[in-house]
Amino acid sequence: MPPPVSPPAVPPPLPPDVESLETLSPLAWAGRGARHAISVPGVVLFAGYVGLGGLLHGVGFPFFAGMLSTLLIWALPAQVILAGGIGAGTALPALA
Repeated sequence: MPPPVSPPAVPPPLPPDVESLETLSPLAWAGRGARHAISVPGVVLFAGYVGLGGLLHGVGFPFFAGMLSTLLIWALPAQVILAGGIGAGTALPALA
């Protein structure tokens, strides 16, 4: 049976950017958020919504209705099904 491990006497120091988190301005927080949003998932989402915008424009879906569908549906595949169904002339109850 191994001997019990005792906790360290002194906690490890925090990384440099963690120590200054309390002093950041709202603009600095926005900059950090924008920097972290530029990642592979962020780029994939951006490209997906650009593609959805092209599809909605191609089927004649109004701009603000497309924005409303993004706010209400929150699932890009479901929005593509909706836009494709509207473009094909499918009845809305069948799309739901």
